[in-house]
Amino acid sequence: MKSCAITCVIGWLSFWTFGAVAVLTPDLSETQMVIATLLAFGGLMAGMTSYLKLCRECK
Repeated sequence: MKSCAITCVIGWLSFWTFGAVAVLTPDLSETQMVIATLLAFGGLMAGMTSYLKLCRECK
């Protein structure tokens, strides 16, 4: 359960970090934008699935 909580924190951290980079940085190339978006999506998936797993285990 502890590793799932750590995965949740790291997933959400990467989602917000790379999402902010993709949205707020004006001079990114198209390749950099796609990479930042894919990393943010991966963080979203990792954070959401681990959060739902934690919610299921706590009940």
